[in-house]
Order: sequence, then C-alpha cells, then structure tokens
Amino acid sequence: MASPDIKEKRNYLNQAPFNKARVDKFILIMVMPEALRNIDKKYGTETQSRIVSEKLELSVWGSVVPSIRVPQVEVPFSGQVPQASSFSRPVYEPVTVNFTIDSEFYNWNVIWRWLSLLNDPKNSTFDEQNISGIKIPGGGIKNPLKPEFIPKYATEFTLKPLNEYNQIIGDFVFTHAFPTSLQGVEFNYQRSDEITSGFTFAFSQLFFNVIT
Repeated sequence: MASPDIKEKRNYLNQAPFNKARVDKFILIMVMPEALRNIDKKYGTETQSRIVSEKLELSVWGSVVPSIRVPQVEVPFSGQVPQASSFSRPVYEPVTVNFTIDSEFYNWNVIWRWLSLLNDPKNSTFDEQNISGIKIPGGGIKNPLKPEFIPKYATEFTLKPLNEYNQIIGDFVFTHAFPTSLQGVEFNYQRSDEITSGFTFAFSQLFFNVIT
C-alpha cells in the first residue's frame, strides 16, 4: 500500500530535471491566403520564383509566442481599492520570428510577395494587379479595410513546438495573421555562414492546444 506521502505526490505535476522545452524546436506553418494562392493562376508556373504553394513551413526562433494578458481593473470601495479581473484581452503584440533563408530564396520571396500584395512597391496600392479577383460593382475603388477583404490577405498560422525526439507536442494557432515587416538580408563575403532573416506578423486571436 502506498504511503500518504506517495499518494500526495501523485496529485501534482512533478517535472523531471531533463523535461525541458528548447528554444530551437519550433515549426511555423503558414496557410497561404487566397490572393497569394491565385498567383499561379494569373501568371502561370513557367519559373519557380513565381510559384507560391498552399502552405509555407519554416523552422523559426525568436519571440515566437506573445505575452498572454487578461489585466486587472481597480474597483474603489469603502476607502480602499480592491482589484478585480477585467475579463478582457488587450490587443496582442505583433510577433517577430527568425528563419534561415533557403538556397533559392523561396521562403524570403513568399513574404516579400505577401507584403507587395498589401502595398504594391511601385504604386503603393493594395493588390495592384487584382490577383485576389475582387470585383467592385460599377468599377469603384477597392477599400481593403472592409471585413470581406480580410480572407484575401490574412490567414491562419500554426506554430508547433517539438520535444527532444522531434515530435509535435502542441499547436499555437494564430488567426487572421499577416506579415507587417520583413527583415533585410546581410551578405558578407568573408564568412560562409547560413543567411538568416526574419519577419513580423500581426494577428487577431491566439489558441493553444496540447497534443496528447
């Protein structure tokens, strides 16, 4: 029969000394938004640089998960100020991740095209070449701030942490995600290191699920 001490220990989580997550084991999977998936249809696939697949997978590091906050509020009462939950979530801070650029610059090019969709580098307009196929009644001007435009450029990101055996242990799901900036590329002919870059993305909601 187990002693009371042993029974008590079974009632709480006991982390083993080597049971620790690592900072270099995160996979980011980005489902391409509708407009980027239509690039193949509009321009063809005669060159690899013009192909954007339905998903892009990156091995990332950095501040991959933002702070989760449900802040308190002050409730003055009877000469004192107790604190209570606000029962609300402030807007999430943008997330910045780093990645290694592949030998054909494909992953960097996808983020570049995404930002070019949001703001054309030449004419400074959204979806200058109408890749999204949006039709405006009467030939009016597109207003990308309308909710119906969001699925055209925003999508779902899934961040998957891995354990020491490279097995997926959970999912961080970012909804309505889209890039807001792309880091530059630094060349150095005196070094042979892998080229790294990074990008920042914004999103609307965050969910986390543990895979058992």
